[in-house]
Amino acid sequence: MKIRIKKTIKLIKRTQSSIQNRSSFFTMDRNERVDEFSQSNVRNCIKNIGSFDIRTYPNNYFVYKKIANWLNLKKENILITDGAEGALLRFMSAFANVKDKVIYLDPSFGMYKVYCDIFRLRKYPLKLDMKKNFNFFNQLVQHIKKVRPNIIIIANPNQPIETMLNFNQIKYLCEIANKMKIFLVIDEAYYHFNNISAQRYIKKFNNLVVIRTFSKAFGLAGLRIGYCMSNKKIIDCMQTIKPIYEINSINIKILLFFLKNIKIMKKYVKEVNKSRIYLYRFFKNSTIKVFGEHSNNVLIEFNNEKQARFISKKLYKNKFLIKIIKINNKLNFARCTLGSLFVTKKFCRIIKKNLKIYN
Repeated sequence: MKIRIKKTIKLIKRTQSSIQNRSSFFTMDRNERVDEFSQSNVRNCIKNIGSFDIRTYPNNYFVYKKIANWLNLKKENILITDGAEGALLRFMSAFANVKDKVIYLDPSFGMYKVYCDIFRLRKYPLKLDMKKNFNFFNQLVQHIKKVRPNIIIIANPNQPIETMLNFNQIKYLCEIANKMKIFLVIDEAYYHFNNISAQRYIKKFNNLVVIRTFSKAFGLAGLRIGYCMSNKKIIDCMQTIKPIYEINSINIKILLFFLKNIKIMKKYVKEVNKSRIYLYRFFKNSTIKVFGEHSNNVLIEFNNEKQARFISKKLYKNKFLIKIIKINNKLNFARCTLGSLFVTKKFCRIIKKNLKIYN
């Protein structure tokens, strides 16, 4: 039998890390938690996992109840998924039709483009620019009015070129999307680092979907748990097409521990914010520029690609992973996830030392 592969699948290009064992590194390349959890936290989060959790199908009643209470929402307004990516997939599966027009920012989370290709949607990305005079919001509104899309997907804040919608801009987007009968999906993966959210509008606008993850501020990337918030009708539609058991019992128990001990997340967010301030001050009088204020990572602009790769190699030798990325057709940018102040100071010392060698 000749296996026939969809044309759209052939067009999709996915990459994997060449580093097989990342456990010995400070992982500043993927926007995960950089620092290890304390051993006491690790022991406590798994101590209630027993044979019953392994041999029986998951019961998500308590985790839905906990999240709903935490968010001050009803259970009917929440859908727990396998990461924020899973929420986006459920939304696309339920509401995206072939040849629908989709607006998203570029560059942004790579899966927006991938899912558009899988579902055979027409892509209308808004190209972002690093220039200071680039008015992101005005450009976005004009783009929406020109394209008249069926779906808008906005990461707020966006990465790696950071853009940030304030409350008034979020409300305005909700209003024009509702008026034009457009689905508006706002990805708030980094919400806990900025506390700006569209959650307050989900009951007012029936076209709004808000997506979040437990991978960033909570540092639980390995669990693959996210959720989305919307009105009951949208959640019910997404509920019908999700797997019967989307998250497993082990992950539920671990997540419940961290939701009960929310101070662990809040403490780490404060530490990341301290690291960001330190990093900005460290490079204040340098030719190297730092961008990003609203998430767990920053974008560092080196003087040229050769310098960026030189520093990246030196950091690698010192067990630090960063990601060199192309912005505006230039490969002199590095995306660096922030961790504790201790790690950030060590990171800066290595860069400072090797910049002297390079120069």
